[in-house]
Amino acid sequence: MMARRNMGQTKVFRPAPFKRLIALAWLGAALAACGSGDDDPGEPVAANRAGHLLVLNADESIISCEVDGGGEPGVCQMLAPPASTASSGGGGVELDGSRVYFSDMAEGTITECRLDDNGEVVDCETSPRQIVAAPMGKAKLGDYLIVAGNDDTLGICDMNQTASPDTACVTSTAGGLLSQPFSVAASRSHFFVSNVREPSIVSCRLDDQAQAMDCQRFASEGMFANPTGLTIDGGRLYVTDSGDESIVVCDVEAAAVSGCEKFTDPVNLRTPMDIAVNGSNAYVANLWGYSVALCELRESGRISACEALFAPGLLTYPGGLVFAPAEN
Repeated sequence: MMARRNMGQTKVFRPAPFKRLIALAWLGAALAACGSGDDDPGEPVAANRAGHLLVLNADESIISCEVDGGGEPGVCQMLAPPASTASSGGGGVELDGSRVYFSDMAEGTITECRLDDNGEVVDCETSPRQIVAAPMGKAKLGDYLIVAGNDDTLGICDMNQTASPDTACVTSTAGGLLSQPFSVAASRSHFFVSNVREPSIVSCRLDDQAQAMDCQRFASEGMFANPTGLTIDGGRLYVTDSGDESIVVCDVEAAAVSGCEKFTDPVNLRTPMDIAVNGSNAYVANLWGYSVALCELRESGRISACEALFAPGLLTYPGGLVFAPAEN
């Protein structure tokens, strides 16, 4: 059993020293189809970096936590939310460099902000019109922001054309393969979408006209129950699954997904909704666990153990998160 580790009692916390008790809960499974990215599969994990962890709660509050050079979260604070962040669930927040994006499910819009050096969200602007119905996850691929909509569509927006809202975004059904799309992750030339209603991962590429092309669906019996958050790091696709309290890690190369492995831990993963990677650490938003799990990665990038971190009064149904390294 993992020790309960508190992340603070007020709007700012400093973790107290504790004895780490790591409970291993590992289940391996091989699969010949799972996600996609352009990095070489099996790339060793990178070094941990200092920076900030940004957590989006289901009540629209935003928590910013300092992360030290070892990848450990430290002092956290509650930020004043942008005017439009009514999102809950994995992918409700996305980071691209120093730019951070929030979904407004009610209005169908996206708010773009800047994350400053202190981990605070500033200089926010909201898209002037609806992009998709109930936007959820999103990811940047080149100049385009790809947004999952709850109506089985994607919004594909040219972020260099935001001054012309009527032409900046197009919609796509990804060849009819979307089934309640939830989260999006992107590599250098492909993007990936988690399907909740028909548990699976869809991969596509963008053509020169910003159209989703060559889309394909990856699924396997027993591998996905309710895939939610996605991220790509080091040639691997990381998938949180709220259906069975697990994280699935797959090798990705171009549009091919392979070698998927499932890690389950019902103690420290409680309705995991989103995931971010920082070197040999992964951070997981536990919606019903009111916590963020700090997970250790093996050299292969697979999960070896997780530990739930708590911040009473700060983490209220955390559904989305991103890690911003200090150099951003």
